[in-house]
Amino acid sequence: MSGKIFFTLSFAFIIASCTQQRMAFRFADTAASWRADDYFDLNSAQKTQVEKQLKVFLHEAYENNDREIPKLFDKADQLLANVNDQNKLDCKAADKIREDAGTLFANIPALSASHIKTLTDSLSEKQIKYFIDKVAQDIKEDEQKLKKPDDLHDRRLKRTLDNLKVFLGNLTSQQENAVRAHMKANPFPFAERLKNKKANYEKTKQLGDNPEAFKNFIVDFVQSWRNYQSAEYLKLSDEQRLQNEKFYQQLICDSSTQQLHFLRKKLSDIKKDFEEFFVPARGN
Repeated sequence: MSGKIFFTLSFAFIIASCTQQRMAFRFADTAASWRADDYFDLNSAQKTQVEKQLKVFLHEAYENNDREIPKLFDKADQLLANVNDQNKLDCKAADKIREDAGTLFANIPALSASHIKTLTDSLSEKQIKYFIDKVAQDIKEDEQKLKKPDDLHDRRLKRTLDNLKVFLGNLTSQQENAVRAHMKANPFPFAERLKNKKANYEKTKQLGDNPEAFKNFIVDFVQSWRNYQSAEYLKLSDEQRLQNEKFYQQLICDSSTQQLHFLRKKLSDIKKDFEEFFVPARGN
């Protein structure tokens, strides 16, 4: 699913890969530290630092650019508030919100540099080696998964349907069949992604004996992700993203009044939870 289908889909999934939204918000900081620990074997002080830095980052992202993110929430809420059985969703207005959100979210990774650097600066040579070994293990697992493409597709399909249900509620059989057909016609370029992963693994492996260069690489990779992807992968993934945007935007536009009201409530819950758990009161 594209990160820009509808701006909240992107926003919510940035926070945590958890289909229960309230759970995701409450434990996003802990989940992030666990994820970092998986790759760096963090000590307790580093885990605490990751949780702290994530909260600060989310606050900065939310407040960035004159609070454009909450403004987008409000625009979406007003748009969905006007929907009823006689008044369908204004798809052009929804698409404009999506475009604005895409531009806004594209700029947010730049805010993460100092927070990522805080973590990487604390890494020991042993933790750097742990990371390199963990990525090597991931690559072996990915190679095995590629031998079963149907399983990869099925997991991706299930995750997509689950995510849609989080935001739209129950899907009709027609909607589910449309998603299945779309995903079958637009498969994810898993093989090309693995090639990139291997190439970037070799770069980190070469930098393993140079901690400073390794740390700089990690920060730059997060900041400039596209620079570390092959032209072929970018071509395939960008084309898939465009097809996803068209399909899922139309899916939302064709959703029932009940589903769009469900989406409006979900957006309201997300905004409240985000501000409650991650956005300190102004002036604090």
